[in-house]
Order: sequence, then structure tokens, then C-alpha cells
Amino acid sequence: MDPENKKKCVDILEHFFKLDSCEPFRERVNWEEWGLYDYLQVVKEPMDLGTIRSKLSKNEYKKPAELARDMRLVWSNCKLYNQDGSDLYLLADELAKKFEDRVKTMKLDVGPVPKADKSIPYGIGDDHWWQMSSVC
Repeated sequence: MDPENKKKCVDILEHFFKLDSCEPFRERVNWEEWGLYDYLQVVKEPMDLGTIRSKLSKNEYKKPAELARDMRLVWSNCKLYNQDGSDLYLLADELAKKFEDRVKTMKLDVGPVPKADKSIPYGIGDDHWWQMSSVC
């Protein structure tokens, strides 16, 4: 990734990492500790801001769209596992919108926002959403 785009990616990631509201997304979901044994059945590709930070520092992203894909995955995973309308679902939805706004403001070319996949079984794991109040 060229230096200008990398700086923009770092700025965007650090902006979100520092937000208090992003605390649930800074580390991987500790599904074992919380007894969320269905988590990996529902969420096929876990992602968190700490992992994104690590990948960015190791130059694993070749273009901004790759970072954007992982950022979007953080929010979509949370919405996938948690009940529609729950606090975490709504927070992830809000942060997803803020991310897209920030990308536009910084004029970072990350490709189009993917359309929602109606085949995703929102609501799977609904009985566990309350247990994920500290990490999503």
C-alpha cells in the first residue's frame, strides 16, 4: 500500500480504536470464556480492531479496500450474532455508518459498500446477545 493510503488507513483505524464506544470491538470475542459455543458456527470469519491493527502494522493490507473489508466484517459479525435491536446490534450499525462516512471524508478509495446479504440468518445466537456486553 502506498504511504499516503496507509496513513489514511492508520488514521481511520486509530480514530475508531480510541472511541469508547468501540471498546467491545478492540479484541477478539472470547467465546470460550463466555460459553458462546455456537459463536464460530454463526460467525465464520471473526474479526476485531486489534487484529486489523496488527495486520496493518505488518503491511498485510495491499490496498485500502482490504482494510475496509475487515472493518466492515467487525460490524457485520456483531450484527450477525446479536439480536436485531439489541444494544450491540445498534452500536455496530451506528459504527458501520460512521466508518463509511469517515472513509468518504478522508477520500479513501475502498470500493462500494457491499449490499446487505438477505441470506444471512440474523437472529442466530439471539439468546446470547446479552453475554457479549463487553466484547462483540
